[in-house]
Amino acid sequence: METIKNAEKRPNDPKLTYIIGDACKAIKIFDKKWDVCYFSSFTPDEIYRRDIQKDYYEAHQKKNLISRIIRYILYKLHLTGLYWPKNQNPFSSLVMDILRNALKDGGLFISQSYYSGIEITLDPHVVKLAKKQLSRAGISLLFIYYLKKFRNVSLTIGYKGTKKNTREYFKRISKNPKITRFHGRAEIISDIETAYQFKM
Repeated sequence: METIKNAEKRPNDPKLTYIIGDACKAIKIFDKKWDVCYFSSFTPDEIYRRDIQKDYYEAHQKKNLISRIIRYILYKLHLTGLYWPKNQNPFSSLVMDILRNALKDGGLFISQSYYSGIEITLDPHVVKLAKKQLSRAGISLLFIYYLKKFRNVSLTIGYKGTKKNTREYFKRISKNPKITRFHGRAEIISDIETAYQFKM
């Protein structure tokens, strides 16, 4: 905790300040809000993904033939997720606490997930879940991009503000050049696909 407190006392420096500490405690110490909250390599479902997917997968792998047929039909109709449940929020409580308490109105939420991320093309309902969950923190989902060749590598962008301010902001940035590349941790080359874009 002392490391975190001392980091706040340092003079303004254009370089990044790295703090090693409990993020849950850090957000209670910082007494100011930020223009951008950027999460790198913190996959939205990082904390509980493995357990959720294991339980979910096993629940849909019953041995009897009737259950397997029903599962296949549901999958084809896409009434259920392949790897991610339709009733499970994608972002952890830590991410949501930071966005509620540390992101300014008019601020941006940016999150990159890498190879361990949710593959939205297999579970497109995750977009709806993310949109709904972020809205509870006053954030409108602007974009979700993913790499065409590595579909679980994604970039999520949201804006914190009223609906009116969100529309104005989106209209303003729509005049900027489109994103054609984002860092996928490794030196990988891939076209970018759009899983979601804010609608005016």
